[in-house]
Amino acid sequence: MEIDHEQEFHVWPLRDEPLVAWPLLAVIAGIAVGAGWWLTSLSMGAGIFLALIVCTGEMWVSTVTRINHGGISQHSLLRRRRVGWRDVVECLPRPRGVLLHTRPHAVATPAGMFVRCGAHRKEMLDAVDECGLHSFVLSLPADDESDGESPTQPARLSPEEST
Repeated sequence: MEIDHEQEFHVWPLRDEPLVAWPLLAVIAGIAVGAGWWLTSLSMGAGIFLALIVCTGEMWVSTVTRINHGGISQHSLLRRRRVGWRDVVECLPRPRGVLLHTRPHAVATPAGMFVRCGAHRKEMLDAVDECGLHSFVLSLPADDESDGESPTQPARLSPEEST
């Protein structure tokens, strides 16, 4: 069954994942202050802080994810990315999102896409499942319902179970 409409999710990790984003910001600030003190240069410390903020940029800006019958797209202030479902070879649910492994088309093309879910985890997994990836996607148990499976090795559906 394919979805016949587009679903849109807005995720801002600074707001939706504060237990990850705020400590990361504190670590970045600590590294920058330590480097600035060690180098005895306020400008070098500020430069290191800015460089680290740019490198972790997806944590500080809002991202819009759109899922439809053709694929999944993400856009933010920093970048735009689109992956068609025909290019997805593996879909792995993670605690904070969905990891899509894709067929690389060129040397410079990354072979995957991590889609942050924020507060929309169930809805996003359902939307991905509706797009025909049910043979790859199996929701992880809630944190308090863990049955001993490792979150880094999610359960998989065999072809017999997916029909």
